[in-house]
Amino acid sequence: MNTANLQMEGLLLAVASVLEVMVRRGVVAREELSKALEAAEECAARDREGLRQANLEAIRFPIRYLMETVSGAQGSSNFAAVATRVAEALDERRDDN
Repeated sequence: MNTANLQMEGLLLAVASVLEVMVRRGVVAREELSKALEAAEECAARDREGLRQANLEAIRFPIRYLMETVSGAQGSSNFAAVATRVAEALDERRDDN
């Protein structure tokens, strides 16, 4: 596996853990985090003309990963399980188009 992928995995696990602590301590509500991440995803999609779809999905992956963990889905501390759910959701979106 590419070292950058491992670094991304570590960073996403750390950020997801920090966000969970913030929710548990009442610093921020899950709904607020969800809205912020949705805004980030919209921002990531803007002004990306000429970018291949695969590259755009690569940009969106970390945001979608955090969205999945913020949703409180079971098994959110397991990187592979969350990444699989994110990929499956992408496949479903592709099938709907």
